[in-house]
Amino acid sequence: MNRRAHELLSNWLTAEGRAREAAAERALVEFFRLLPQAVPSPGFADRVVAAAWPRPVLQLSWPMRVAIATCLLLAGLSTIFLMPIVLRLVRLVAPGDVIASLVDAFLALVDRLVGLLVVWQWVASLGESLLVVVTSPPVVVTLLGMTTLSALAYRSLSALLNPHRSSRYVEAY
Repeated sequence: MNRRAHELLSNWLTAEGRAREAAAERALVEFFRLLPQAVPSPGFADRVVAAAWPRPVLQLSWPMRVAIATCLLLAGLSTIFLMPIVLRLVRLVAPGDVIASLVDAFLALVDRLVGLLVVWQWVASLGESLLVVVTSPPVVVTLLGMTTLSALAYRSLSALLNPHRSSRYVEAY
């Protein structure tokens, strides 16, 4: 760092230390004007784009490309010969049969959902029964006592295992 840059930097730090906002802002602007412009090297954008979008892994030779194009062309031409077969199959299946199949599938789905609702009704009744039992006064008192006992046991075991630690786990420096 040259002498001028060092002088501007110390002017800025001094102004900041004395809480003179305007002088600190001017000194900082002058310091940044003195810094050289960051200009990327030639070809930087090309290298970034090349790194971001690498070339495809699969590099095909021209005979392989010709073979793939030929296969695609033959597949397209074969559809011409398949059309009469498809038309014969369409004539065999009536639109009413298709609609009847869709209605049957929908009814089967609704039947399955009804079965799931029966299971859900059983789970809901079980939950209601457990709620009645758990909210009774003897069970609540027992649960409260067990919770208190487990909290006390945890505190005593923690104190036995870590005797040098405070209860707040804050280290004084």
